[in-house]
Amino acid sequence: MKRLTLSFALLLATLAAMAHSVVPDDWSDLSGSARPYPTDIKPQTRPDSLKPVMINHVGRHGARFPTSGRGSEEVRRFLMKAYEAKQLTAAGKKLLALTDSVRIAAAGRWGRLDELGEEEQRGIAARMYVAAPNLFGDHAGITAISSWKPRCVMSMYSFLHQLTLLNHGGLMVTSSSGTTEDDALMRFFDTDKAYRELIFNDALLNVADKFQEKTIDDGMATAILRRLAGICFPDNVKERRWTVMSIYSLIADCGAMGIKVNPADWMTLREYERCWSVKNFSQYMRYSASNVSDVPAAMAAPLLRDLIATTDSFLVEEKGPAVRLRFGHAETLMPLMSIMRLPGAYYISRLPESVAAHWRNYDLVPMAANIVFHIFKAPSGNYYLRLDVNESPVEFIPGRHDIYVPWAEARDYFMRCLRGE
Repeated sequence: MKRLTLSFALLLATLAAMAHSVVPDDWSDLSGSARPYPTDIKPQTRPDSLKPVMINHVGRHGARFPTSGRGSEEVRRFLMKAYEAKQLTAAGKKLLALTDSVRIAAAGRWGRLDELGEEEQRGIAARMYVAAPNLFGDHAGITAISSWKPRCVMSMYSFLHQLTLLNHGGLMVTSSSGTTEDDALMRFFDTDKAYRELIFNDALLNVADKFQEKTIDDGMATAILRRLAGICFPDNVKERRWTVMSIYSLIADCGAMGIKVNPADWMTLREYERCWSVKNFSQYMRYSASNVSDVPAAMAAPLLRDLIATTDSFLVEEKGPAVRLRFGHAETLMPLMSIMRLPGAYYISRLPESVAAHWRNYDLVPMAANIVFHIFKAPSGNYYLRLDVNESPVEFIPGRHDIYVPWAEARDYFMRCLRGE
């Protein structure tokens, strides 16, 4: 009986480990929110009976250069110390060369939209045009806003430029960026008082820190650094973890810059996956509802209300443009997805190690990620919503398998989400 009990316990442990493990088909998935936008997307089809009448869009900026040079400078300092001590290994030399390549490519352009980012936005715009050409007729009206960040402004311009090129009759475009109203919708993580207080709360920080300590134990951190720098690595355990995460971020950011890398040159798949899971968990805690707080999701309430109100205004009052575009950040979309309780974006658990199996940043917010309300009118006169996440329709009401949901029912569901029901 004891042997049976032990075997069953081992089976449960194995299944749990499998559930918590993330082994993607492509290492690039583990770039997380730095992953470039998928390239295999095609315009969605729809029933012939449904006519597109409105598009209500929220998007993230496209691929960009790293937001600052602090991480790469940290990695370079670490490697140069090893070089000066004659401890730099072949793998370390290769990483040093990559670090210099990143710094040269991004010099004077930290955080800016790059060519890949412009291409991503143009591709999304073109597919939107093909899917609903009737919304982009002669002198069709479009409203677009963005946060003040240049990469968001340039994403908006790239998107609008592509639509204008496709529409030979011209478009009536109204755009703005960086106004108080724009940033309240697109950068609420900077303006929401309750959230600003929360992110410095010990309860939030301690959970994230403990997860990092458990996930990147000192044995793993030391092994990675020794592989690069021999015996020349920081004495402090926290510094070793910080250096490993800086190395991970340097590698993960390369795809968005168009720099091809093979993470296996410096880490095993298990090590790279663990670094990803630390970053993934940190974003989950900071930008999604969790068992610690629902404030990160609640701060997106004004944006969800705006999506509902602008859709209502167009459908009921026949006011406003048929196409509304908004350009923000991963930090804009993650809370919005969470408050909307979209599949894969809303997960509450007391087990931090389970998050990676249920909430994955590379699925939710790759570069140029987007949420789009596609509103259609049926012959009956009724309106229907198809909700696309990264240009794929989702079944967003729990227990239902509708892709096309009556707007009144969809609206009721979103209002219940706002009320926390």
